[in-house]
Amino acid sequence: MRGKEDFKKHEKKVIDTFVKGTILDLGCGYGRLYPYLSKKGKYTGIDVCIESLKKARKDYGDHFELMGGETTTFNKSQFDVVFAGFNVVDEIDNLDETFDEVKRILKNNGKFIFSFHNKFYWKHFLRSYPVERDGRTIYPRFQSIKEMKQMCEEYFTVVKVYGNNLTPYPYFVCENRPSKYNNKHPLYFDIYGFKIKVEGYAKSSFFREYKNFIVKDLKKVDLVVKPMDEEYEPKYLIKPNGKKEGLFIDFKNKEVLYQDNLSPDFVLYYSEPFIEWEDKILLHAGAVEQNGEALILPAGSGVGKTTMTLYLSKLGYNYLADDWVIVDKNRVYPFFKTMHVFDYNLKDKEIAKKVLGFRRFFYKPYFFMINLLLETHNNQIIRFGLQKLKKDFKVDVKDIFGDNLGKVADIKYVYWLNKSYSDKYIVGSDIRKEFAEKMSYVIMYEHSHFYKVYQQYASIFGKCDYIENRREKIEKILSEIKSIYKLELPDKFSPLVAFSLMFPMSIDGLGGEE
Repeated sequence: MRGKEDFKKHEKKVIDTFVKGTILDLGCGYGRLYPYLSKKGKYTGIDVCIESLKKARKDYGDHFELMGGETTTFNKSQFDVVFAGFNVVDEIDNLDETFDEVKRILKNNGKFIFSFHNKFYWKHFLRSYPVERDGRTIYPRFQSIKEMKQMCEEYFTVVKVYGNNLTPYPYFVCENRPSKYNNKHPLYFDIYGFKIKVEGYAKSSFFREYKNFIVKDLKKVDLVVKPMDEEYEPKYLIKPNGKKEGLFIDFKNKEVLYQDNLSPDFVLYYSEPFIEWEDKILLHAGAVEQNGEALILPAGSGVGKTTMTLYLSKLGYNYLADDWVIVDKNRVYPFFKTMHVFDYNLKDKEIAKKVLGFRRFFYKPYFFMINLLLETHNNQIIRFGLQKLKKDFKVDVKDIFGDNLGKVADIKYVYWLNKSYSDKYIVGSDIRKEFAEKMSYVIMYEHSHFYKVYQQYASIFGKCDYIENRREKIEKILSEIKSIYKLELPDKFSPLVAFSLMFPMSIDGLGGEE
């Protein structure tokens, strides 16, 4: 009895929480769920059993149709919710076809809700199967929660599971949106007009970094990333150190082809530099905004753009980016990716708490010891090993900034950060030409791995004009940006001092404290 009570409790909760709008009751039987689902929206029930449908129509009216789940006559994106209660999915012969059809008739972000027999529930070992139901012989499909989740995520994103391994009939709530685990269906991304199609397991890294740019489908794309066919024989492979597997970049056709067992992050690393537009560029910079006006902090690696971005966000600015941001000559566009937080960023107690939680009490002495050893050892091999022990943490920007995320904004000021070769802070202005020229090389340098591969490709297959002309195009767009200042920072700089030097130049300012 306890199992049935839990089942009904989960069923009621899932209906009250997730069901509304246009509803399809898949495998409705004699209409058991009609009194509950029909209160939540426009109801339709389907089943393959004629006798059950006769009873349903007699009791509840003409809301029921004779139809299976594998192929329906419904329109694409017709329903907000497809509900398959009472473990009906266990009785479907071809679950893959049914999931495909459910995906087709569900609206984008619509809910697919169902229950199933949990194979680890003890009573399922004692009952005899098959069973007779409504004149049919039923052979239930038994799966664990883990197995069912793996199957679901080939089609949907699982957002909630009601039950555990001891629950007889767990309930799944899935959303009709791409899953990073879905290898059957490609992921599509539209990054302000640059369109990417990604196939295969590399989608996990693209999903992590570009999930804010996912779209449902694209007919035409600018870049394709996909697994390499086994028969394909590339002229050469780009491989990580010590690995047999690699990838091949077809610059002319704008395709990245990768072999099995290659790190998804490695695939992403060589794919991202493809991103470009006619009137916009990827700028290596941190950026914040307030009241529709942006402050941009271009810099090379290790200068301090992440530190300053975090500091400015604490002053009330909205986060736009800390590593790469998208700009044209007038505006800046948010590029919310995973944030890489380093040991020196964790000196801020608030950031350390948000990123590490209780783990910060372990990592604080850990990093202290590594930095102490770095200061006392000059041996290059030892220093290299110690640097390798330093861990950076990948964090979703929403976990750090919450709702303080910015929007497309006008460029108000650009503070070009450079390293000072003394202990002094140095401020300069009227440097637009110098900034455009040098920063274009910084951008190319940050993607030097990509351009090195291009040179190898061009030596075999010939040059590609869009790559050859890229630096000049970047320099041209940068030269059209106004209000640029240069700020040189010492190695161990104070964000407060750096900001105090910025603020007098922005007289009417973007906010902050005088």
